Amino acid sequence: MIEAGTSPSTYWTILRHSDERAKKLLSREFRDVQREVNGTESVLGTYFVTFHRIMQ
Repeated sequence: MIEAGTSPSTYWTILRHSDERAKKLLSREFRDVQREVNGTESVLGTYFVTFHRIMQ
């Protein structure tokens, strides 16, 4: 989000309106130099699961 300059609310809007777009975002490689490589992807996955549950 920081790298792209996109707020969490903008990502939430994207995910809410397009399952295909959500899949595409989740499939992109995500790296953060401050975290372990495997850790960043699991954190990002947790955020998206949380957004999905809020939507339900």
